[in-house]
Amino acid sequence: MYRDNNPLKICFFITNLSVGGAEKATIKAAELLCQNGHSVHLVLLENIINFKFSREIKFKIIYEKIKKGLIGKYLMAYKLNRTFYEIERKEGKFNLVVSTLPFCDEIVKIANIPNVYFRIANTLSAEIKNLKKSSAIRAGIRLNRYKVNYNNQNIIAVSQGVKDDLLNNIKIKSKISVIYNPFNFGHIRKLSSKPIPKNIKKPYLIHVGRFSAQKRHDLLLDAWKLLSLNMNLLLMTNPSADLERMISERGLDDSVKIIGFKENPYPYIYQSEMLILSSDREGLPNVLVEALVCGTRVISTDCPSGPREILTGALKNCLVPVNNAQLLAKKIKTLIKLPKSKDIDLQSFSEKNFLKKYMALARR
Repeated sequence: MYRDNNPLKICFFITNLSVGGAEKATIKAAELLCQNGHSVHLVLLENIINFKFSREIKFKIIYEKIKKGLIGKYLMAYKLNRTFYEIERKEGKFNLVVSTLPFCDEIVKIANIPNVYFRIANTLSAEIKNLKKSSAIRAGIRLNRYKVNYNNQNIIAVSQGVKDDLLNNIKIKSKISVIYNPFNFGHIRKLSSKPIPKNIKKPYLIHVGRFSAQKRHDLLLDAWKLLSLNMNLLLMTNPSADLERMISERGLDDSVKIIGFKENPYPYIYQSEMLILSSDREGLPNVLVEALVCGTRVISTDCPSGPREILTGALKNCLVPVNNAQLLAKKIKTLIKLPKSKDIDLQSFSEKNFLKKYMALARR
């Protein structure tokens, strides 16, 4: 545990705490700052909480359920503004305010909260490119919204790739700091030693991520169908009728199992033969770092952005092009035979590095 001799007041805004990488990273950051002796407030736009967090974190909920539409957004922004200044009147001025996720960022911007850092956790241009496939108008509206929200603002990018995307593709003009998410290596390894249910058949490979187009479960399943491994594939995601249908259509019911999200995913990752990331886009995929900390083999699509910044040196061999099931299957078949990697340098993703950079922002 860390302790800071000059404690600061820090506020995080986020839409909710549903299951997701951005939500998990926000909780981890808040927990770490609390452990370091700082006063942390967490303000949620809606009352969805799927993570446990320390009682030291003070939190407020704006609405039971978010209200979309123009009027709903402005009403929410008004209430957020009042809530923010009420907290400051009671607790004192915040040294650092951070907003995460585009919808929340938009509400925070409308609410005119001062001196906010907008934390961008994904490659926004890849999202817009994907939208263009169905509607060029929607893609244009989304691009304009991002420019309005993020131009001439303070930005935290979760990877260098996200920063480059904002500058070169979205073409915003802002001050951007790159700060990787923090990882407690010792804590992850300790949790990874816990047992898993006996009904989990070994050996198995694992994919961890919500069921969404971005995560490309279809690509993963197409690659799995090409393989003849005497193993199961576990999908750590919430059950979905659409995902079950995708599995059945490929005739993979016997070898692919949906196990739901787990409060402690690390034993499942540690005991797997390999973790696979098949995404079209990411910001900084936490699960890759976590798998490497556990000593688990990994394979990832070389998507924008994040994987290339994690899988460096000899680990570059673990990258495959996006949207290519044949190459993904071939890489799985090759790497599953190799020894697990050891002594990987992950200090860029350490808690110490994260704290140093956040404190520099807070005291700027």
